[in-house]
Amino acid sequence: MKSVFKTISLPAMATVVSGVIFLALLAVRMDWFQTRDVPVSAPKGTISKSETWMGIYRKSLKIGVSHRKISPMAEGVAISETTVMRLNTIGMVQDIHLQTQGVLNPDFSLASFQAEITSGFFRFAVTGQVQGDSLVLDANGRPLTLSLHSPIHLSAALWDAAGRTGLSENQSLTLSMFDPLTMSPQPVKITALEMERIEIMGKWHAARKLSVEAMGSRQIAWIDTDGSVLREEGVMGITLGKISAEEAGESVWLPERI
Repeated sequence: MKSVFKTISLPAMATVVSGVIFLALLAVRMDWFQTRDVPVSAPKGTISKSETWMGIYRKSLKIGVSHRKISPMAEGVAISETTVMRLNTIGMVQDIHLQTQGVLNPDFSLASFQAEITSGFFRFAVTGQVQGDSLVLDANGRPLTLSLHSPIHLSAALWDAAGRTGLSENQSLTLSMFDPLTMSPQPVKITALEMERIEIMGKWHAARKLSVEAMGSRQIAWIDTDGSVLREEGVMGITLGKISAEEAGESVWLPERI
C-alpha cells in the first residue's frame, strides 16, 4: 500500500505542518478562551523588573524554552517574550521561534506591540497600536483596524496581569485578550483557587492557583506571591515550568511528535 504522504504536494504538506505548529503555539500561549464575566480591576502593588525562564514540556519531554522580561517605564510597562520550540510534525523536524515585544499601560492593558513567528515554512510579522477605541494593525504589510469595546491585554502578559489583580479565593475576573497569532480579541475568564505549595527548582513556594475554563477544557497556572508565573498546564498535554537561566542556556531537547 502506498503511503498517503507520497500523494501530498509540498505546498499541501507545508500547510498541514504550519497548521500543527499554529495549534502547538496556541496550546503554549493558552489562547482558546471564550467566556465572560465582570471586567478586570487594575493590578495592585508596585511593578518591579523581572525576568523568567520557562521550560516547555509535552508529557515528560522538553520541547522548548520561553523567556519573559518585564521592565517598568515612566508611564507603563515594557514586556518581551521569546519562545523557541522544536517539533516533529509528520516526521519533519521544525524549529519555531516566536518573539513578542509590547508596551503596556500601568494597568497592564495593551498600548502597542510587535510580534514575529518564524519556522522553516513561514514567517509572519505583525505590529499594533491602540488608538482610542481601535487597534490599528499591520500584518505582513496588510493594514487592519479592529474595534475595541474595552481595554485589551497582550497574551504574553496574561498571567502577569492576573497575578497582580489581588484576586481572593473563588473570585473571578475577565480580561479581553489579544494574541498576535489569532488576530482578534477574546474574553478570558480567570478564577482564583486555593493557595498551594509547589516545588520549583528544588525550592518550595506558596503559590496562588488560577484556573481558566475554555471551550470545555480547564487550564491551570500557579502564581508566586510576587506575581511571577511558576508553572502552567495548558491544552494538548503541554506544560511550562520555571527554570534557571543556566538550565535554559544549556538545554538540549529531542523533537516531539504532535
